[in-house]
Amino acid sequence: QASRSAAIDKNYDIEKSQLGSGNFAVVKLATYKGPEKSGVPLKKGDKVAVKQIDKAKVEDMNDITREIEIMQNTKHPNVITLFEIYDEPKRIQNVVHRDLK
Repeated sequence: QASRSAAIDKNYDIEKSQLGSGNFAVVKLATYKGPEKSGVPLKKGDKVAVKQIDKAKVEDMNDITREIEIMQNTKHPNVITLFEIYDEPKRIQNVVHRDLK
């Protein structure tokens, strides 16, 4: 479910503040703007987390690819759900379930 650059801004309002950060990624809170579409179980107004991965800081993109493949194939209540992937020239943005606990 890869999309074109900047397409994420059409579907999500991403907040400026960070929920967390790591060596090559930051996680931000976002709100789904819609539209409802097949394969994405979100409704307008749903809160999600967006993991923004800076490709320039990733040593081995295979690690990122493997992480995405595992998330796509894992459906379990204790594992975050990957909703969408936005593969852009400089970064990958993964839209994931936001744990409200």
